Amino acid sequence: MRATIESYGFYPRGGGIIRVEMEPANKISPLVALDRGELYGLRGRSPVGGLPISIADRQKRAFSDTLTGMISGERVPINISVDSVPSREAGAFLFVRPESAHAAASFRALGARGKRAEEVGGEAARLFMEYYSTGAAIDPHLAEQVVQYLLLAQGESTLTTYSITDHLRTNLWVVLFLDSLERRIAMRQRLIFHHHPQSALQPVLLALSPIS
Repeated sequence: MRATIESYGFYPRGGGIIRVEMEPANKISPLVALDRGELYGLRGRSPVGGLPISIADRQKRAFSDTLTGMISGERVPINISVDSVPSREAGAFLFVRPESAHAAASFRALGARGKRAEEVGGEAARLFMEYYSTGAAIDPHLAEQVVQYLLLAQGESTLTTYSITDHLRTNLWVVLFLDSLERRIAMRQRLIFHHHPQSALQPVLLALSPIS
């Protein structure tokens, strides 16, 4: 698959253009993602369109400062680029992707009129920490996207995420409906160490059996 961004669209108006080219897959391999494994670092972008580049710098600085205050006793390398992008109207966002041994996740916070750059950076840091504190491998929005494909995989898939979103719940019910309720999607909670003991979030284990 190849994807390019031709122009950016910002909340709330949008209007961005993305071009995607893809080929059909010969097969879909199962996914086993139970534990995040070692966190090597964080990589991301802090772009602005039609705004001073200093706003992108402030978003980046706020993300790093907030994260430093929330992670104690660990040194996590942070590599966030700052750039100005072509867009039809003014806007900004911060996107971050953890680089881990066995996991896939990403998080973003959107700028908006009246929302300070420091709020955008802090919001992205808190979203990452929600994920980080549970030890889950996959973020909830990625789980929403992959569940239907994994039921077509050649073998059983097992993954952990930390929240059952409405979209994920809907996708699970659609899959069950299409499969005439002959397959079961097992969901159970398992308690593991929390980085922040006061957090109520716990990983949710999804075991997905392929449709025959």
